Amino acid sequence: MIYDFELLSDTAILGNMFFASTIFITLTITRYSNLDKLIRDSRDEIEKGVVKFINQDEYSSHITNYKDRLIMLQKILFLSCSGGVCICTCFVMVIFKLQIAAVLFFTVCIILFVLSIVLLVIEISLSFRALNEHLSIMKILRHKLFK
Repeated sequence: MIYDFELLSDTAILGNMFFASTIFITLTITRYSNLDKLIRDSRDEIEKGVVKFINQDEYSSHITNYKDRLIMLQKILFLSCSGGVCICTCFVMVIFKLQIAAVLFFTVCIILFVLSIVLLVIEISLSFRALNEHLSIMKILRHKLFK
């Protein structure tokens, strides 16, 4: 195994990666909170009869989209938090000069964050798809409202 412990221990890579990981985790939590609010608001509006659906397929489509995004964000949060734990463990390994372990934990951290970013891109694309559907519905409503 080829590893460069000096790169980890003598540069600011670990510190920068630590702050990058906390920012990424915060971003994921913010996306989750926004989705949580959207789901709760949607449920309230449906219960009050404010929102009406054209048919059951449209309703099912909304539920499926929310569910897919929620599952995706759950996976992203799990992977990014695990990456955060790995980067913290790497710090400890650097302090104790456990070279192979430090490089191994750093490598695992990078892999977890790459997977998290890929899943985040997929989740964002799901969000874009839902927004495009809403825009299509709004265009149809525009024609009905402003004849």
